[in-house]
Amino acid sequence: MWIVTFLAVTTCVICGVDGAPDGRRERRRTPGDCGDYDDTVHICCNGLLDIKTSSNDVCCGLFSYNPDVYTCCDDLRYSKGVKNPCEAEEYVGYR
Repeated sequence: MWIVTFLAVTTCVICGVDGAPDGRRERRRTPGDCGDYDDTVHICCNGLLDIKTSSNDVCCGLFSYNPDVYTCCDDLRYSKGVKNPCEAEEYVGYR
Protein backbone atom coordinates (compact mmCIF):
# COMPACT_ATOMS: atom_id res chain seq x y z
CA MET A 1 0.00 0.00 0.00
CA TRP A 2 1.40 3.35 -1.05
CA ILE A 3 0.63 6.55 0.79
CA VAL A 4 0.93 9.64 -1.36
CA THR A 5 1.54 12.97 0.31
CA PHE A 6 0.92 16.13 -1.65
CA LEU A 7 3.07 19.05 -0.65
CA ALA A 8 1.55 22.49 -0.83
CA VAL A 9 3.21 24.60 -3.49
CA THR A 10 2.92 28.34 -3.87
CA THR A 11 4.10 30.61 -6.65
CA CYS A 12 6.25 33.53 -5.55
CA VAL A 13 7.24 36.72 -7.31
CA ILE A 14 11.02 37.10 -7.44
CA CYS A 15 12.48 40.48 -6.55
CA GLY A 16 15.12 42.03 -8.77
CA VAL A 17 18.30 43.76 -7.67
CA ASP A 18 16.63 47.16 -8.08
CA GLY A 19 14.04 46.33 -5.44
CA ALA A 20 11.22 45.78 -7.89
CA PRO A 21 9.57 42.59 -9.09
CA ASP A 22 11.51 41.46 -12.14
CA GLY A 23 8.75 39.45 -13.74
CA ARG A 24 10.04 36.02 -12.75
CA ARG A 25 8.08 33.65 -10.61
CA GLU A 26 9.33 30.77 -8.55
CA ARG A 27 7.55 27.83 -6.99
CA ARG A 28 8.13 27.30 -3.28
CA ARG A 29 6.96 24.41 -1.17
CA THR A 30 6.06 26.51 1.85
CA PRO A 31 2.98 28.70 1.33
CA GLY A 32 3.68 32.32 2.16
CA ASP A 33 7.45 31.86 1.98
CA CYS A 34 8.02 34.38 -0.77
CA GLY A 35 11.03 36.10 0.74
CA ASP A 36 11.23 39.80 0.02
CA TYR A 37 7.99 40.14 -1.91
CA ASP A 38 4.88 41.36 -0.13
CA ASP A 39 1.65 40.21 -1.75
CA THR A 40 -0.40 42.80 0.13
CA VAL A 41 1.14 45.92 -1.35
CA HIS A 42 2.93 44.28 -4.28
CA ILE A 43 6.36 45.64 -3.46
CA CYS A 44 9.75 44.13 -2.74
CA CYS A 45 11.67 44.58 0.49
CA ASN A 46 15.43 44.27 0.77
CA GLY A 47 15.57 42.00 3.80
CA LEU A 48 13.60 39.15 5.26
CA LEU A 49 13.43 41.04 8.56
CA ASP A 50 11.74 44.03 6.93
CA ILE A 51 8.27 45.00 8.02
CA LYS A 52 5.88 45.21 5.11
CA THR A 53 3.02 47.60 5.76
CA SER A 54 -0.08 48.06 3.64
CA SER A 55 -0.83 51.45 5.22
CA ASN A 56 1.92 53.40 3.51
CA ASP A 57 3.52 50.84 1.20
CA VAL A 58 6.95 50.90 2.77
CA CYS A 59 9.55 48.42 3.84
CA CYS A 60 11.77 49.16 6.78
CA GLY A 61 13.91 47.35 9.28
CA LEU A 62 12.16 45.41 12.00
CA PHE A 63 13.64 47.52 14.78
CA SER A 64 13.15 50.90 13.09
CA TYR A 65 9.44 50.44 12.46
CA ASN A 66 7.00 52.39 14.63
CA PRO A 67 3.80 50.34 14.67
CA ASP A 68 1.81 53.14 16.33
CA VAL A 69 2.14 55.57 13.44
CA TYR A 70 3.13 53.16 10.67
CA THR A 71 6.41 54.99 10.10
CA CYS A 72 9.97 53.94 9.50
CA CYS A 73 12.55 55.61 11.70
CA ASP A 74 16.31 55.81 11.10
CA ASP A 75 17.02 55.42 14.79
CA LEU A 76 16.41 52.10 16.51
CA ARG A 77 14.26 53.95 19.02
CA TYR A 78 11.09 55.82 18.22
CA SER A 79 8.70 58.15 20.01
CA LYS A 80 5.01 57.71 20.63
CA GLY A 81 2.49 60.54 20.51
CA VAL A 82 4.87 63.31 19.46
CA LYS A 83 4.92 65.53 16.39
CA ASN A 84 7.94 63.76 14.94
CA PRO A 85 7.49 60.07 15.79
CA CYS A 86 11.16 59.40 15.15
CA GLU A 87 12.75 61.92 17.51
CA ALA A 88 14.81 59.74 19.80
CA GLU A 89 15.15 62.40 22.52
CA GLU A 90 11.41 62.28 23.11
CA TYR A 91 11.31 58.53 23.05
CA VAL A 92 8.99 57.01 25.64
CA GLY A 93 9.78 53.43 26.50
CA TYR A 94 12.62 51.31 27.78
CA ARG A 95 15.91 53.07 28.44
